[in-house]
Amino acid sequence: MNKEELACSLQRKALSRGNKLSVNEFERIINDLINSVRYALGRNEDVRVGGFGKFYQSRRASRTVTSYFANEKKEYKISAKNVVAFKAVRKTERVIK
Repeated sequence: MNKEELACSLQRKALSRGNKLSVNEFERIINDLINSVRYALGRNEDVRVGGFGKFYQSRRASRTVTSYFANEKKEYKISAKNVVAFKAVRKTERVIK
């Protein structure tokens, strides 16, 4: 599901409840949500969404990888970096199992 499909889905659900926001208004809401999550993660804050899960910043350690391209063994060092991680709550995990 992409952002536009998510906005359409939210609009259909809102219309069934008598709310008359447009798809574009839902897309703006989704964009604001995404920007808020990015901003919080940039400040190394966790973002917890009740009943869904937690987005947080994690450190990926440096590592060495081996490539066997064209029958030639080469090793590359990949440096450490910060990555975004997500931990689903049990309720969400049960849905995807």
